[in-house]
Amino acid sequence: KIDDDVINVVHETLLKEEQIEVDYRNWGGKKEKLTLHPLGLMQRGPASYLIALCFSYDDPRPYPLHRMTSAKRLHLDARKKEGFDINDYADEQGHFGSGKMITFKARVRDHLIKVLDETKLSENQRLSEPDVEGWRLLTARVRNSWQLKWWVLAQEKSIDVIRPAGFLAT
Repeated sequence: KIDDDVINVVHETLLKEEQIEVDYRNWGGKKEKLTLHPLGLMQRGPASYLIALCFSYDDPRPYPLHRMTSAKRLHLDARKKEGFDINDYADEQGHFGSGKMITFKARVRDHLIKVLDETKLSENQRLSEPDVEGWRLLTARVRNSWQLKWWVLAQEKSIDVIRPAGFLAT
């Protein structure tokens, strides 16, 4: 749940390109006051993230809006990131992984074949004909992301990752 006042202030500071001060509860539950320099908003599943610069860091970071308990517009110009594009950020970092493109190969079977026929991992996805045991070879060029890893882990009985080597170990 996102506080209505927080979302209103976040939107306003983004539109005005101003700094925002938030009371923030980090992943460990520790509360802190942060001054953020908003760059954009990103949606990932049910969660919304403010992509912003913070402290003296030069790399944008995601701040989940549901962890902000209050927000205040500071009426000061926000720092900008040269060449930053929210769409590029979402493509490269929005899935919480390296964002690098990989060739993903796996043996798949059972219900997963139907799922992959209906909802492809990528436009270039290929599925071979089934072997004698019913396994099909899946090949797709995809972004290396935690979202992909979580999906693979959830399919453990119907998938056997071939490439990249050590995919689930990284």
